[in-house]
Amino acid sequence: MGQKIIILLISLFCCLPVYSAQQENPYSNLVKHLGVTQDYFPAQRGGGLDYCERFFDNRKNEEPAMIVFVQGKSTYGEDNVRQLASPVIYSIMKHAKINSKKVLFLLPQVKNGWFNDEEGYMPSAMLAELIRSKIDEYDIPVKNVYLIGIEEGGDACYHIMDRNPELISKAIIDSSAGNVLDTKNIKGKFLVIHAENDDIVPLQKAKVMVKALKENSKTSVKFKILKEKDHRDAINYLANDEVLIFLFGHTSYNYFIY
Repeated sequence: MGQKIIILLISLFCCLPVYSAQQENPYSNLVKHLGVTQDYFPAQRGGGLDYCERFFDNRKNEEPAMIVFVQGKSTYGEDNVRQLASPVIYSIMKHAKINSKKVLFLLPQVKNGWFNDEEGYMPSAMLAELIRSKIDEYDIPVKNVYLIGIEEGGDACYHIMDRNPELISKAIIDSSAGNVLDTKNIKGKFLVIHAENDDIVPLQKAKVMVKALKENSKTSVKFKILKEKDHRDAINYLANDEVLIFLFGHTSYNYFIY
């Protein structure tokens, strides 16, 4: 009887599908597809951040820029690839390559959120430290440091810029609520994007934040409300020409060649 049970168990295990590492994580192929490298940044006060980066060194005489993607809950984890999943990242990288832009793309990942983590560290503060290190490494002028914050990542962008007003010059905030307490010291240019029919982050929260930003004399704000659109539409809007113009000053010259 015992021998029959063992044979049955072996048969069952043999019938289970065998997955490769790539099959287990559907995002792993994005590392190669986007041409990024994966790394870990140890923060000075403990803890650290997983991140990916790609540097387009296309124009030798051009000042480099840095674009940091700060994303929301759907990208949280410990695999250092899930944050690459948004097709918007590919679109903006594609634009940089086509137009021979000299730009560093930085894509950090957090495990549970941008504020206090389970070990008591503040990932948003660690991201500010990482940005500083990349500014030094690539000799990037602060005027060319930009953030793209999506959902909770947008909240983190406000928080970082309020506590480090000298660090970043522009931010695109998409589908985020924010906290008006993070507008006291903040400065820079903002493009705030929100859907009229967002059922996840109500439009009214973005309106309150935009009002607070406009009351700060050190900021300039453009507020884009997408009429009759929903939450997902607003995130997809990051591939729009308006975003490219805000970041680079123009759209692609030949957008469909890669």
